Amino acid sequence: MLPECRLWENASAICETGPGRGYLQPRSVRDKGKEGIMINSYIAIDLETTGLEAKLEKITEIAALRVTDGVITDRLVTLINPKRKLGERITELTGITDEMVADAPPIGR
Repeated sequence: MLPECRLWENASAICETGPGRGYLQPRSVRDKGKEGIMINSYIAIDLETTGLEAKLEKITEIAALRVTDGVITDRLVTLINPKRKLGERITELTGITDEMVADAPPIGR
């Protein structure tokens, strides 16, 4: 296991420091050739939010990619209405605008 990552459900590692911080790293990449472990299929998930404070911010986009044998075989991308205005900096970072999420479904109440 890489020192900056921790195992997640025995299939991936979540990197907590360094350039891969917050990204899942498939076990097939980390352990290729090690103990014969190969994961040929996984789902990568990405969330965009209204800011950087996890407890305070709302989700604005959910994306999921199914990867099989290194090829993207399916994808889901959906905008979410956070029921609040997006900051200028978040729009710069994500490309998501208030107009784009205005008619999107909200999460929860």
